[in-house]
Amino acid sequence: MKLTALLSLIIFSAVATTGCSGGSNESAIPKPQAYPRLSLPDSVFTTLRIADVELPLNSAATVSESERDDATWIDITYPGIEGGKLYLTLSTAPAERLPDLIENRIQRASLNVGNATTEVTELTSAGGWDGILLVTRSSLTTPVQIIAHDDRHLLSGALYLQMSPTATPDSISPIIETVKRDMLTTLQQVTTTR
Repeated sequence: MKLTALLSLIIFSAVATTGCSGGSNESAIPKPQAYPRLSLPDSVFTTLRIADVELPLNSAATVSESERDDATWIDITYPGIEGGKLYLTLSTAPAERLPDLIENRIQRASLNVGNATTEVTELTSAGGWDGILLVTRSSLTTPVQIIAHDDRHLLSGALYLQMSPTATPDSISPIIETVKRDMLTTLQQVTTTR
């Protein structure tokens, strides 16, 4: 059989197959193909002042503070992020105690990360704070963590998510990107007023 005759037979078969609808007059209904679109806040910031520390935080977020264990605990809830909360702790400590506190926070963050691949961003803020931003995209519980300090203060925290068992890293990616953006801004601009 010649190639043109074979090609004609294949095209005829394809056209005949697609033309058979089974006699149904129903319209095709498309299936959902993407994760639900999340409505997340823009990158507009306001400054939270705690004693002599100024922290830029997303102005759309709800922020509550409480004093516990010689530290200020800052709970941040984002609109549009159900089941997620950012927990920050701001501690003041003498210079000789600060290295032990930093080591403790690094160890805690390492335990949260486990063996997962993690992006690590190190930076120094305009106010002289040294900071680390950890992003573990495969984590469905603590995907974003921060640790920052100057010579008297320590800021640490993590985004905790309580997602459904069917959640996947792809489905929470917009949440991770939003909190990463905000925590990067916080780490870049945190300052101490002396």
